[in-house]
Amino acid sequence: MKKNSLRRKVFNSLLLPIGLAIAAIGCIGFYSAREEVGEVYDAQLITAANVLWALMEHDIIPNHKPLNIGIDEKYLSEEERAAFDENADGRMFRVWQGGKIIISSEDSIPESVKALPPGFSNIKYDGDPWRIYSLHIPERKITLEIGEELGVRNDLVNHITFGLVIPLLVVFPAIAFLIWRGVGRGLKDVGRFSEQVQKRSSQDLSPLRLYNVPAELAALAESLNSLLHRLEESFLREKRFTENAAHELKTPLAALKIQAQLALAASTSETREHLEELIGGVERAARLVEELLILAKNTQESRIFSELDLYAEAGKAVTRFADLAVEKGIEIALKKETKATIAGSPEILSPLIGNILDNAIKYTPSGSHVEVVVTEESGRPALKITDNGLGIPPAEYEKVFERFYRGESKVTGSGLGLAIAKSMADNLGAEITLAEPESGRGLTVTVVFPKN
Repeated sequence: MKKNSLRRKVFNSLLLPIGLAIAAIGCIGFYSAREEVGEVYDAQLITAANVLWALMEHDIIPNHKPLNIGIDEKYLSEEERAAFDENADGRMFRVWQGGKIIISSEDSIPESVKALPPGFSNIKYDGDPWRIYSLHIPERKITLEIGEELGVRNDLVNHITFGLVIPLLVVFPAIAFLIWRGVGRGLKDVGRFSEQVQKRSSQDLSPLRLYNVPAELAALAESLNSLLHRLEESFLREKRFTENAAHELKTPLAALKIQAQLALAASTSETREHLEELIGGVERAARLVEELLILAKNTQESRIFSELDLYAEAGKAVTRFADLAVEKGIEIALKKETKATIAGSPEILSPLIGNILDNAIKYTPSGSHVEVVVTEESGRPALKITDNGLGIPPAEYEKVFERFYRGESKVTGSGLGLAIAKSMADNLGAEITLAEPESGRGLTVTVVFPKN
């Protein structure tokens, strides 16, 4: 599922108006330039017509032969000639008298296009639009026409518009880059806030720090703190209930076991078998209660860490289970491939190693062996416990970490051993994985700890 990007949304919401503003500037500039250029060029046509009349008012001879006036370019410099070639095309004048042209410019509109009414007119000649101003001198029956192609004006309008818009388009990518960077910097607080939440363990329900939290995130932070507070209260109620229930069960179970043992000592051979089963059941119930207490105590409150020697802690666990292993005829070997220290507490590490060892001994037949190795995995301290027992099908590797999951095993147990180990590993920030040994029989449990 594609994630929506807040940065991209803010970026687009800022960049779109800027793009529209540039387009609006271009449109406004185009129409404004067209109006201004039109007014200026119209004024030039009026001025040119009046100047032309002032120059030739006393030189017009009635019924004189038509005169076509050109420019003698030999008197022009190269610069003047270039300017003339660029600007003279598309401009013309005609002088009418008695319905005939008596004077005209080179390449002017021919006489076939009749004289136009006084004022401004727009016509089309040879496929090109023209703007023509006619000055009528009624007492002399003379009409002067000064005209230019509208393309000349349009070229200037386009030049002005492009000169206005092109620089904006050139800097537009730079503006977009600066906006992207600015939005990113503005959203750093969101990233820091998200990182603060993400770095928390599942058991850290303390309130989030609101120092330097932007006003836009303050409401979200307060809502999260309220949720964390409610969750903490709920977990505390659950923890108190579990602890109380476990403590309440321990005393009657102990008393029941003592009574069963007394009855066993005084009983006849007929009832001994039933009493032994009763004692076994009581011991299993006591073990279950003990494991529930371990789970209940495995909270954030127990995370007062110090530096621990992993080999020494593993040795303590092996010593605790040595009698059980000897009773079952299982050999336990402890090896040290590297010196490894971890950050943790014995209250957490001891049940982590103990429950894995207990499982290995419990599910390994007599005459087998269990190997405990302190080693490294990718530069991190690691503990590997390998047995050659019944093993676990790979499809159940994830399920066995669930509470009370026992699969198809017929060995007596509560189904909490590996669940407790996983809980303890999580509290230490460690990773616990299962794999099949190289021998192809049994199970290897690997716990990889964070670097100290």
